[in-house]
Amino acid sequence: MKKFLSGLSAMVLTTAMTSSFITNADYIPTLYFRPQAETDADGTLVISREELANGLTITTDVFIDDQSKTCWSVDPKWKCPTSFIKLDNVIDPQVPYIPYAYAEEKDGKLTTIRHYTFCGKDEKLNTMFFTCDLGIMYKDNSPLTPYGENTTDYALTSFDMVFSRNIPYGEYDVYFLTESEDYDDQRWSTVSMRTGEASVTTIPNVENLHIKITGANKGDINNDGLIDASDASAVLTAYSLTSTGADSGLNDDEFYAGDANSDGAVDASDASLILAYYSYMATGGESSLEDYIK
Repeated sequence: MKKFLSGLSAMVLTTAMTSSFITNADYIPTLYFRPQAETDADGTLVISREELANGLTITTDVFIDDQSKTCWSVDPKWKCPTSFIKLDNVIDPQVPYIPYAYAEEKDGKLTTIRHYTFCGKDEKLNTMFFTCDLGIMYKDNSPLTPYGENTTDYALTSFDMVFSRNIPYGEYDVYFLTESEDYDDQRWSTVSMRTGEASVTTIPNVENLHIKITGANKGDINNDGLIDASDASAVLTAYSLTSTGADSGLNDDEFYAGDANSDGAVDASDASLILAYYSYMATGGESSLEDYIK
């Protein structure tokens, strides 16, 4: 039902802006992310547990690849569905003026000549948007002019990904919205282009950002981002199994997390330490488990 409503909304949006829904068969621009941090060969942002000890913030750029140079409106919207990665500080490049994909110059200075930019975020839904648009002043919808030779020479905008130090290990995504997801009439990423005499609004191609958190979090044996009584209980269950000669039932990451005092065993002393740390955090403590032990 969601996909049907999204498709219907897309047709309504496009029809409102053009006489009919037209697909640019020759070329559709691509939106993509580029973190200001090292990624692996396939573009995945890999973050180790050690990097998260005190929390971590990574600035990420948003780019558009429009080789046709026909866009007159670019409107990316993106989301991260986990609360362990907060999206923050989306930048309007005209406040103050900095080079960006469609920056314009006058007398050697960056300025607003023909278009405007607008951006914002929804903290509750952990979504962001950025708009670069000719607006209603230019009814012919002539294309935006790239600041560099290509639209990829400069980012459209940038934002921060703020990682919680308690984020569970695993895989996450920051992705462009291409359909309504959180409510029926939610807007999604679009680009508007000139194709001859027509103006076309369509969903761009997108390349989302994949994130991998490696290494278990000490004490968080069930990997839910919390260190609490349930982790102590899991440690005691594993300990009771090994005490009878059975296998603990823990994989390598779970064993690492359960061995809170790093003595090579998962036993009652680890459960006791986890409970003590849980009590410490419940009374306003802020140190990591490792620092608490030290």
